[in-house]
Amino acid sequence: MKLLNLALAALTLAALAATPLPAEPQPQGKVEVKERISVEVIIGKRPGNPREINLMKMEEREHPNIVKAMHDIRAAIKALDEAPENFGGHKQMAKEDLEKAYVSLRKALYFRLWEDKH
Repeated sequence: MKLLNLALAALTLAALAATPLPAEPQPQGKVEVKERISVEVIIGKRPGNPREINLMKMEEREHPNIVKAMHDIRAAIKALDEAPENFGGHKQMAKEDLEKAYVSLRKALYFRLWEDKH
């Protein structure tokens, strides 16, 4: 039951992360980030260099709720991996959905640092 609740919570997060939000005006006191990092770092295709890691940590401090959601998704994936059965293939599908949600949250968290080359 705990596994199911974690999976449902993670799928809800995935749906929320995939829903586009309306653009918000930039607060007057907030300075726009001028440094960028590669999308490959954001989605986990390559590790960040020290400068990129520092920029990412700054964003993480600004958005602890997204960071917590990312940790919760990792915990849900671990719980699925430790589950003894495959539940008719639904376990793997849930894991794939969780992994997509994790990447979506990384994109959201590091959005201001993202070099969008697409």
